[in-house]
Amino acid sequence: MRITDQLSPVALQTASSASKRAMMPTVSSTDDTKVRVSQAAIKLAASVSFDPVKVASLKGAVQNGSFTIDPSRVASAMLNAA
Repeated sequence: MRITDQLSPVALQTASSASKRAMMPTVSSTDDTKVRVSQAAIKLAASVSFDPVKVASLKGAVQNGSFTIDPSRVASAMLNAA
């Protein structure tokens, strides 16, 4: 008798998921915690960029109280992103 004959469908699915996770790259952090990173996350991280000048400008506007939020613009952006 094979070992898989003794496992429930849930156990088999868990084993399959574990083998898929084993194929994902592992990233170690400074506190020895290991995290598996999916290929989709790797692609997303590689494609994300930001403008440090714009970030600094927005940070200053928030700190000095001049940053304003246009609720209708936020709502439109949320609806268009869905």
